[in-house]
Amino acid sequence: MISKEKENTKDWWEQRYQASDEFLYSKEPSEFLISHLDLIPAGGKVLEIGCGEGRNAVALALKKYQVTAIDFSSTATERGQKLAASNAVTINFRTADLDFFIPELLTFDAIVCINFKPPLTLLKNLARGLKQGGHLLMEVPLVHSLKTRKNLELFECYKPNELLTTLSPQTSNYQVLSYSELSPGPWGEKCFLVAKKTQLL
Repeated sequence: MISKEKENTKDWWEQRYQASDEFLYSKEPSEFLISHLDLIPAGGKVLEIGCGEGRNAVALALKKYQVTAIDFSSTATERGQKLAASNAVTINFRTADLDFFIPELLTFDAIVCINFKPPLTLLKNLARGLKQGGHLLMEVPLVHSLKTRKNLELFECYKPNELLTTLSPQTSNYQVLSYSELSPGPWGEKCFLVAKKTQLL
């Protein structure tokens, strides 16, 4: 059983992935992500935060993007490396404590968070890693999903409008291009956000 005292830490995520030999989020990429690839320039640099076992990173690499994929769990990134090898793509997988991660300055054309709610400090730091005009793409469960997803924890979810409020123009370097909270799907209810970096720093 995973300790509640270590929620959303590197140890907590490592235990989650070690508890199963199966891919926790399948090998299929996010439909939301795939539907927004037109926002990323051809051959552009993409950073995925909380990449898990690499399903989205591999899909991006197959589209010829330069992908850096970071996760708390070495078990998850090792599975991602195997998935990348089986698809004959190269991805820069890294294992890091995301509570303290700071992306390289002005490096990425897009940053992606799928099924991962970044800590507030990390969320605010992501802007520094984007080039001006770069995009932030997020797909994260809402608290309503707790009713249908037994393996989901409260800290993994946003409250309605929480993400949108956090990235308001008054408090962030982003222009929100689209935001929605859709009805239940296979992974529960989620919020979907596309934002563009409008200020250099």
